[in-house]
Amino acid sequence: MTPTPKCATITSMHHFPDLPDPIGREDDLRHVVNCIADAKCCSIVGVSNMGKSALMRALSLPAVKQAALAEAADEHLWVYVDCNRALDRSEQGFYELLLRSIRDKVVSRGDMPALLTQLNDVYETLIHPPTPFHVALGFNRAIEEAVFEAGFDRLVLCIDEFDSLMANLAGPVFLRLRALKDRFESGVCYVTATDRALWEIRNDRDTAEFIELFTHYTRYLPPLGEAGIRRVIADYAVREGVAFSESDIEFIRTLADGHPGLARAVCSALGHVTGPEIRTELEDQQIHRLVKERLASDLIVHSECSQLWDDLSEDEQETLIDLVTARGEVPPAEWRSLRRKHLVRYQEGGSIIFCPLFTDFVRRKRLQHLPGRGVRVDTGAGHVYVDGQQIEPLTDLEYRLLLLLYSRLDEVVDKYEIVEGVWGTDYIDEVDDSRIERLVSRLRSKVEPDPGDPRYIQTVRGRGYRLMGE
Repeated sequence: MTPTPKCATITSMHHFPDLPDPIGREDDLRHVVNCIADAKCCSIVGVSNMGKSALMRALSLPAVKQAALAEAADEHLWVYVDCNRALDRSEQGFYELLLRSIRDKVVSRGDMPALLTQLNDVYETLIHPPTPFHVALGFNRAIEEAVFEAGFDRLVLCIDEFDSLMANLAGPVFLRLRALKDRFESGVCYVTATDRALWEIRNDRDTAEFIELFTHYTRYLPPLGEAGIRRVIADYAVREGVAFSESDIEFIRTLADGHPGLARAVCSALGHVTGPEIRTELEDQQIHRLVKERLASDLIVHSECSQLWDDLSEDEQETLIDLVTARGEVPPAEWRSLRRKHLVRYQEGGSIIFCPLFTDFVRRKRLQHLPGRGVRVDTGAGHVYVDGQQIEPLTDLEYRLLLLLYSRLDEVVDKYEIVEGVWGTDYIDEVDDSRIERLVSRLRSKVEPDPGDPRYIQTVRGRGYRLMGE
């Protein structure tokens, strides 16, 4: 007979003011742990690289569970599940990942050899099932018999990077997850982390009852506050051996506005220039001006912004373009959606996009949609269009050069900036004028209608090169 887990008495998290906060998200961590303490399933939603995984991993820290549950901590098994470790997107692959993660957690405890032996036996059955029926049966045995027979009061599955599996798993998987919750009630709790709300990823008959568990317990992660961003900057500085002054920190905060991924991208661009020494205020100003000019073509910044953009619906993307062009009223539904995701906010005079770096990215996206002559770069797909026609693929160096010029449309980019932006700072003394000219020539052969009489990539004698808007 499968035992029914007892229900421990747990004090609300609001009575634990000393909850460890290793990631600068005390309120978010407190919300999730409070849901777990009340045996409620919780969904964490956040745009790309906003810090979902850091929050989910923090839940597995013994100090967090101890602060939340005190004497009841040992009666709970909290398991971090990284869906990027799934061997495939099948039902068997998902159950294998869950069971492997549970087994890894038990191994890390090192004090439950009998449970580990039982989990290993179930794992072998799941991996080599006599029939397809034994796949689900093996997973159910692991949960219903092994975990609860070992004396745990509650199993908490913290399922990170769940977007792809949520979209692709077979319907019966979600029905079984819901059935486990219904059967054991407070004994099973799910926490998921996704880029979009679960019902935006998928909402059909098979998933409806599973999603219902999270309807009233979905939390959208906001950008980090000042303390959190300072921690991100400090961690980067220690790891990379660079020094950031107070004006550097303010420069990073202003451009990234609380987005951890973009903050690290600015740290990287700034750190390559500043090095380990603290500078004067005037030197900082000069460096900040130089770095800000280069960020538009920075590949790390571009990657971060592209991930944010690609996670949006077409309507949301169009709404952002409307915001940067001030084209009339923003549709209420799209505005609410972007507001929930913390990508737009109120400012005196109207709504704005949450940070300058992403605002500049959206402006460049707008240029790609403009009709007429000129060079347009689809940075998401990596395609280049000239006068509305897609050209042949560019090499990596050619694309880097074009992206640099494109980010400074109608402005002169000098040869020093080209070497840094295309080859990198380590090549400053190795790339001469002739090498730059050969690269420009190759790019013109693919971009210009008449390379011998360039219309778009113009040479500004003695200064550098300029990409003309049209």
